[in-house]
Amino acid sequence: MNNQSYNKEELQKEVNDKVRDSFKSDDSLDELVRFTLENFSYRYLETKNQKNLKPEMIADNTWKIESSESELIEALKAVNPETKSKLIEQAKLHAKKDGAEVCNKIQIQLFDNKVQCNCFVEWKAEDKTVAINSAQSSLQFEDALELRNKLAKILEEACEIF
Repeated sequence: MNNQSYNKEELQKEVNDKVRDSFKSDDSLDELVRFTLENFSYRYLETKNQKNLKPEMIADNTWKIESSESELIEALKAVNPETKSKLIEQAKLHAKKDGAEVCNKIQIQLFDNKVQCNCFVEWKAEDKTVAINSAQSSLQFEDALELRNKLAKILEEACEIF
């Protein structure tokens, strides 16, 4: 049994070392963040009118993905009670003809072994933007393996506003 335990520990160390090595290339963090954002956009941002959203790098080590919904009946289906009530409030103030839309954004920024995740819900109408809700979560990480293992969890915390 002790020998099997040793083998499991060695195997786990080997797997972890391989993952760490894979993050030594310049593209690996970019691929991780883009993959994570695409998965979260499917869950939180896609609408019947906007599918297959793609993240974009907007600055060094900063990525975002966003969607907008002009069919307000769809936008008002927000799950978060605070977001939903504020959206309903805005909907009461605007006529459908003013071209109102709800914009949802997710942003990830990496710096100095820290990841910061920001999520935003905004109401846009008549050349005016109103912040409906926002959330931020962050994590200090020691290496790329820890980032890979915890990025989705930390992003999930910020996505609770949707």
